[in-house]
Amino acid sequence: MFPELNKEEQDLLGVKDYPVRLKKSILERNQKHNDVNHGDDNYIIGSALYTPENVIPAKTPGYYHFIKQVNDDKNSIVLLDVNINEKDKCLDIVHYFYTNNKGKRRIEKNH
Repeated sequence: MFPELNKEEQDLLGVKDYPVRLKKSILERNQKHNDVNHGDDNYIIGSALYTPENVIPAKTPGYYHFIKQVNDDKNSIVLLDVNINEKDKCLDIVHYFYTNNKGKRRIEKNH
């Protein structure tokens, strides 16, 4: 479990005091991404969740993209997908990975 989001992001998502959960199956699936080094998970998730540049609703209701540029490299933008889990009263991380500026623009455009 990760701490709850900042107030601004909680307000945007319409949740209050929901902890953030990363299921073991998601962690294991994301270990297969070549661009995410084992052990970078907390850095990637923490950067995007707690200091996002942008939070964009996804096409699927209840899902949001948290976007954060973590350094100047062209492949340095973190995309973190979060689902509001009303049943368990938490936010589930469903995917996280690095993307490039083109990928970021595509996500922002499709919003």
